[in-house]
Amino acid sequence: MNKFSTVIIGGGLSALTCGIKLAKHGQRVAIFVTKASTLRINPGAMRLLGQIGGETVVSPLDAIAGLCPEHPYRKIGAGQVDVWAREARHLLADADVRMDGRPDRNHFALSPFGVPRPVWLSYGNIARSDNPDRLPWKEVLLIVPKGFIDFPANSVAERIRNLGTKVNFAEIDTPALASARRTASGMRTVQLARVLSMPKHSSELVEAIETAIGGSRAMALMPAIVALDNSDTQMRLNSRFGKNLRFIPTMPPSIAGEHIAASMRHYFSMLGGAFYQAETISRLTVDDGRVVAVSSQQRPDRQVVARHFVLATGSLGTGGLISNGRSAVEPLLGLDTALNLHTDVPNPFAGLGVLTDDDFHPLLGGKPVANLFAIGSILPRDVNASGDDSGVEIITGLAVADKILKNS
Repeated sequence: MNKFSTVIIGGGLSALTCGIKLAKHGQRVAIFVTKASTLRINPGAMRLLGQIGGETVVSPLDAIAGLCPEHPYRKIGAGQVDVWAREARHLLADADVRMDGRPDRNHFALSPFGVPRPVWLSYGNIARSDNPDRLPWKEVLLIVPKGFIDFPANSVAERIRNLGTKVNFAEIDTPALASARRTASGMRTVQLARVLSMPKHSSELVEAIETAIGGSRAMALMPAIVALDNSDTQMRLNSRFGKNLRFIPTMPPSIAGEHIAASMRHYFSMLGGAFYQAETISRLTVDDGRVVAVSSQQRPDRQVVARHFVLATGSLGTGGLISNGRSAVEPLLGLDTALNLHTDVPNPFAGLGVLTDDDFHPLLGGKPVANLFAIGSILPRDVNASGDDSGVEIITGLAVADKILKNS
């Protein structure tokens, strides 16, 4: 029998955020991964609240009042969302994920298709603007590795032109890129980044970029095929080009997402957290309105006990919720779910989530499970809002961690 202070089920952004905060405060925490985390597709930016009713949100904290009452932000309150958002930036930095931004005002980071998306945090070397309708440069040089697959260069260029910025193209090639093109997978983002991280190949890349830029004074943009953190390759690029080179995220999986996931897992483990990636929780034992233990599919005879349990299993895409086309269920306990928070929206699954009380205890038969919490994308959302995915993950993770610490 394994004993922990808190057991978290699910290994994504909300689970890691919650686990890190608890572990930093001395709790013995275990994270049991359910399915592959969506962190791998993160483009290097975190979204707090991007749109309501189709309108772009510039000031996320002010816009929270316009969300439906069931939205997690409304339960937490705008003032406390601000507190957790500012704490989150420091927590991420401690995990070697250093991003810039403010919760009271969105900036606009280019997506893999060249569309400015409202975000709260992003890596400082991501191409971004303070205005959703234009970029801060009159002219850019779009540098594209020859044969690279995960970047729709023509679509990106067209959208940048639509924002009023002139686009010139430059294609680069190096011996490493030529070698990578010999296989079908060699020019995919993750594989290519591994090759270009080698010192010899990163030096060749820097020289190729310098040749492509030549005497141009335009801002140089290129797909993010190198790590956006403090890697040797990134430091070489920063040293040579400084603020004159910015990156656009690639199609998933992304290098930024891979780095965020790996860094947060490493930091959680460094803090003493236990990370179980090969065990899938298949049963929660409930007694007198409380979860007393969990067991895994791989080791059904072993019970894992804790004082608190956190459900961070995600929604339909990650198995946290299951649909048969007519309804949706939470598979571990059969918790109460909401199909749609707005009857005038045609998609009944748009607001799908597990119902909770104001403290994020999920409901079972209309009654809260006292020591169980639900966080992240398993929670119901406002179907008229979007661009709140990573924000809800992080903010609810911190909010629930705080509740657990106050009751420990």
